Amino acid sequence: MKTRSNVPVAGLWVLMVRLSAPNGLAEGALSNLWQAYNEGVQGYTRGDYSSAFKSWQDLTVQGVPKALRSSVWFQLGNAQFRLGEPMMVERPEETVELWRRSREAYRTALASRPRDHSAKHNLALVEKRLAHLLHRLGTEAFQVALNKPPDEAIDQLRGSLDHLEEATGLAPDEPVIRQDLDKALQAFRQRLLERAQKAESKGDQAATQTNSWADREAEDKYREALRDLADAHRPSPPPPATSTPALPPVQDTQANTIAAAEDRVNAKLSQLLTRMGVREQKAGKQQEAGEPDQALGAYDRALDHFQAAQEAQPDNREAQRGEREVKAAMEKLQVREGRAELARGKEALEQKNPRAASALTQALSHFEAALELNDLNQDRGDLSVAGLR
Repeated sequence: MKTRSNVPVAGLWVLMVRLSAPNGLAEGALSNLWQAYNEGVQGYTRGDYSSAFKSWQDLTVQGVPKALRSSVWFQLGNAQFRLGEPMMVERPEETVELWRRSREAYRTALASRPRDHSAKHNLALVEKRLAHLLHRLGTEAFQVALNKPPDEAIDQLRGSLDHLEEATGLAPDEPVIRQDLDKALQAFRQRLLERAQKAESKGDQAATQTNSWADREAEDKYREALRDLADAHRPSPPPPATSTPALPPVQDTQANTIAAAEDRVNAKLSQLLTRMGVREQKAGKQQEAGEPDQALGAYDRALDHFQAAQEAQPDNREAQRGEREVKAAMEKLQVREGRAELARGKEALEQKNPRAASALTQALSHFEAALELNDLNQDRGDLSVAGLR
């Protein structure tokens, strides 16, 4: 870890203050900034990294001149690195956070002074140390996951992957880290596959009962399975250009297994949703004559089911046919109810009944709903007859 003292002697102090003073910044104010900076340097030299950090952090929120800006961020990187070192064993997560901030501080310093060799050296050092610590945390979480039940194991493996992926990004050329990442990713996918298979099996059992409550239970289970399968698609970071991917045959097999499971569950979900749509479609048909509002509600639910079935399986022809039939039935019913309300409204108008406005408004709502279902509806004339368009 390279450091800088940057404590100028008296004559040089005055020269630096005068040369770095920006327009509008008094020489005394600039002198105070340098004084605060050097107080941080003195604290760092004594090993008082907390006070040094505070001195430099306070400077970042002030109007620091360009000549001082890079040095402030460089020293912040140093201080945060040193603050993290003592906690590596007992509080490694806190060390990780401090070293992440240290890394960003060096990057900020380099943005102001790209050729700063000390900042480049320290950035490389903190990235290497951070990668090794994240590797340790990732492998520890992986080992813990091995003896956990599925839900806890998946959570542990997710944390393991987060650490190992970050470590791989920081040290892409270290094969041990990448190998451990591949092992954790394979274990994560396998646990998700196993949990998805259990959810799929429960969905199958519920689907055999063919009643609305069991169908909803089956849908929930199939969707649980699909969420896990989607998570199982988590990709591995690309390998370095000069190396070959670790264990590609195993990963390819897992990817194929995941894709096949997704296709299977989506097909089951689509069939289930189609069946639910057909049930609601029949209910709507039965309610058309005496309970048109309830019929429209049933048709709405049927339409939702048929459309969701096609989202799960776009080539589901039964769902496509069901959607067309329901839209046609809804359009026909909306027109029928619109005409009935229109007749009531006209009659009320002739009698100068104040209920005419309500009836005509409802008629308009029905006709507009019908037009949304079919823009080529031939009953546009009914709207003009009422004087509403």
